[in-house]
Amino acid sequence: MASASQLALGFEKPAQEQIAGLIRYAAEWAGGLPVDNLSGKERDLLTLATDAPVMFPATLLQTSKRSDDPLAAALLRMRPLNERRELGQFLTPLPIVKVMVDWVKRKKPGQVVDAGCGTGRFAIAAARQMPGARIIAVDSDPVATLLCRAYVRRFHLANVEVRCADFLADPLPLDESRAAFIGNPPYVRHHRLPWAVKQWGARASEQLGVPFSKLAGLHAYFFLATALRARAGDVGCYITSAEWLDVRYGKNLRELLRENLGVISISVLAESAAAFDDAMTTAAVTCFEVGSKPHGVRFSIVPKFKFAQGPADAATVAPDALLGRWGLLLRDLPKGESRRGWLRLGDLAAVHRGIATGANEYFVMTRVQADGLGLASCVKPVITAGEQVLDADGSVEVGGGKVLLTLPRDLDELPPKVRDAARRYLAKGERAGIPDRYLCSHRRPWWWLGNAEVPPIVASYMARRPPAFALNPDGALVLNIAHGIFPREPMTALQLAALVKALNHAAPTFVGNGRRYQGGLEKFEPREMEELRFPPLGRRASCLYWSGQVI
Repeated sequence: MASASQLALGFEKPAQEQIAGLIRYAAEWAGGLPVDNLSGKERDLLTLATDAPVMFPATLLQTSKRSDDPLAAALLRMRPLNERRELGQFLTPLPIVKVMVDWVKRKKPGQVVDAGCGTGRFAIAAARQMPGARIIAVDSDPVATLLCRAYVRRFHLANVEVRCADFLADPLPLDESRAAFIGNPPYVRHHRLPWAVKQWGARASEQLGVPFSKLAGLHAYFFLATALRARAGDVGCYITSAEWLDVRYGKNLRELLRENLGVISISVLAESAAAFDDAMTTAAVTCFEVGSKPHGVRFSIVPKFKFAQGPADAATVAPDALLGRWGLLLRDLPKGESRRGWLRLGDLAAVHRGIATGANEYFVMTRVQADGLGLASCVKPVITAGEQVLDADGSVEVGGGKVLLTLPRDLDELPPKVRDAARRYLAKGERAGIPDRYLCSHRRPWWWLGNAEVPPIVASYMARRPPAFALNPDGALVLNIAHGIFPREPMTALQLAALVKALNHAAPTFVGNGRRYQGGLEKFEPREMEELRFPPLGRRASCLYWSGQVI
């Protein structure tokens, strides 16, 4: 079956020559590569490398058994970032590799599978720490597996078997001993996956009796493939993006871990820890033991290059609390602070995304431009940048800023002069191909942005700081750079102001409730924002009541 990683030979000629030179160097450095058990693509690459010039001096790639991974470092310099994203290649730092292999070693497996091995960081470390175990390293990228073979040959690791194959479909030659699955499954988003891979995922999920979402990334498929092979007593330790803890597709993966794989612990690296080079994502280490029925699952947010080893390092969560989004279990509230009497934002208000126009350069303009087009009566003030909310200090003022074109669905509703002006501007947009843009092409008619409502409160939803909330006194619409907050029942101006004040006061406690990415970036989807809880300011602060609750 084709996989995303089988794009590996699609280099342009200069890069292909560099790769061939690297492989020739690796082969010579290793004292030759074995020619048995090679895949067809590996043989093609070795043939290509035979006459290739060695691209690097020996001093650059000198190494020892204690070195890092210089062959991978050279490969990463050759491969552009967009190509590595297609392959899902993001190397795991060796300190993380070490603690993950340490965990696996304590489980005393007879065989270890490095799933998506790349150049073999996990396989090499496992072979050294567990010389009596059988190590199987599998990856569908022939460049990576040839470099992995070079390390195995150079370091005389007789217990490592390298396979250039697709982990999803390859019938791994496992024996009857306890198996441990370890690695950093390829991080490839769903829209980059071939249809054949998604079909495999649907079949695998049906076989396992768990739900399936085609919005899942390739790392989720690796968990499925593991569950298909694993038997009672087998263990696993994978490092992946942490987004599946909260997103909708992650519900299926969470159920798989809960019901099939026997999850033991989830350790999310702190935002300051950059686990994956060039990938803006927070990392999570997931440990599991098939068939285990733990009294609780350990959850923790951990420092760089460490993860939870036992109850002393983590909070234990009862199994019946694992039915929702697991990211909420990682809330980092102040110690000893009770949430009794706290308010849930979703009980007071609905949160909606801002308007997605599909062509901001066409629909957003200045008032002067709108006047010149004869469309001054068809525009409304609009918030166009998240900074306007983040820097608002509780109240956004748009003043003479940008405006948004809000034409009605039926142009005949407009006065004749305005209607003619609108038709001229729409014709200009049609000549520019605006109706063919993705969002525009799915609207009827293409220019109608819906019945846009003005939110009384706006909120930032993505930043490297807590979200900010602000009143919207100028009645501005908001693009999808922020969320609009709409009270479920009418609120007075004083009540709206008190709600904004309470939300901003509690904002530091919201950190960790959204979807977190490397570098401290955090994103809140509307439903996630509705789940935010905050303490009322109390009588002395506001003396305001609404629906029987103190605001």
